[in-house]
Amino acid sequence: MDQSLIAVAVGECGVDAWAGPLVVAAVAFRLPKLNEDSASPDPALPLGGYSPHEVLRRAVVDEAIRRAALGSAVVERAKREIDVCGIEILRAESLRTALSRCIEQLVAKEVATDPGRFVVLLARDAPAAGKLPFPVERSSADDVRWELAAAAIVARSRRDMRMVAFDHKYPQWALAEHMGDPLPRHRQLLDELGPSPVHHATIPADRGLSVPEARV
Repeated sequence: MDQSLIAVAVGECGVDAWAGPLVVAAVAFRLPKLNEDSASPDPALPLGGYSPHEVLRRAVVDEAIRRAALGSAVVERAKREIDVCGIEILRAESLRTALSRCIEQLVAKEVATDPGRFVVLLARDAPAAGKLPFPVERSSADDVRWELAAAAIVARSRRDMRMVAFDHKYPQWALAEHMGDPLPRHRQLLDELGPSPVHHATIPADRGLSVPEARV
């Protein structure tokens, strides 16, 4: 029986957004043994981009990642939850929930039942995971694991899908164009139209702009 370690990587999307859900994904991969090479499901993991082509490309890579993974779980927190609870509380809760669901899935499928086989991979700025029965590794600024990049794509692809659906419902705000992120076009539309039903109540009054970094 294969007793190799299993990495459960966590990615998130929507942390800095002005509209739409927070999405957190946990994705599990078998770690290579000492005499094996580590290879990502797709060497060209695309993290950014807002064009329809890039969104479609992310969806294709997302599907490939989930096929290559041992298991995955995605947690979404809607605008109303963000407004009531605050993004930081929801980040921590969603991280733990996604991890729990992913590992429960692996245990149910009998992929792994020994807690000693799991290692959790988190981005350097991810919230605290709390007390876990397995080790936690955080990425450094200079060394981002491909498993974390893959988990970030799974989270972002799910959020893309939601934002495109919101764009169809509220086309005036061009949500599929900026995906709810704090970009110049988004600020312009907010200044002209005010917030849509999916905009957060906590949008900064000065609406300072930033280009969100991929959280990997």
